[in-house]
Amino acid sequence: GEDRFQVSFGREISFCHEVLQKSLLNHYFRRKLKKMQKKREVGWLSGACILTRKGVLEEAGLFDESFFLFFEDIDLCRRIRKKGWKLIFLPRAKIFHAGGGSASKLKKASLYHYRKSQLIYYTKHCSGLSIFLLRFYLRIYFALLCIMNYFKRDDDKEFVRSLFKLLER
Repeated sequence: GEDRFQVSFGREISFCHEVLQKSLLNHYFRRKLKKMQKKREVGWLSGACILTRKGVLEEAGLFDESFFLFFEDIDLCRRIRKKGWKLIFLPRAKIFHAGGGSASKLKKASLYHYRKSQLIYYTKHCSGLSIFLLRFYLRIYFALLCIMNYFKRDDDKEFVRSLFKLLER
């Protein structure tokens, strides 16, 4: 079915583009991926399937080890584009990606590392406004998690504290 298609590309990341991508574009492209034929230039590609020349990586650099699990592919794509290379999404190329295989086993650790990598990426590449908006959003999001955790049997205060500590950096 349509659920099997994963959106594996997007525009350059900023707070507004990320909100647009996750709230609207992912749903739109998930439906359209089956019928897409034309290749297109994009801002980033999923690390699940990137094919590039060795020279491109030598010029742009390899994955930044500051990122543990998320955003490392988007960071690499940004550096490739900054070196003047184009990123092309080829809709006819199909792979099977067991999405979330690494993340699904440890949901709390996955959430922590996603947000940590997101903050690293924004600090490295995004405008002050995008960083401010992301940090504002995360404060609200973490506060809501804190409230929800309070009413659960699994009240994990240490986990929520670790999320708030991400914002201290």
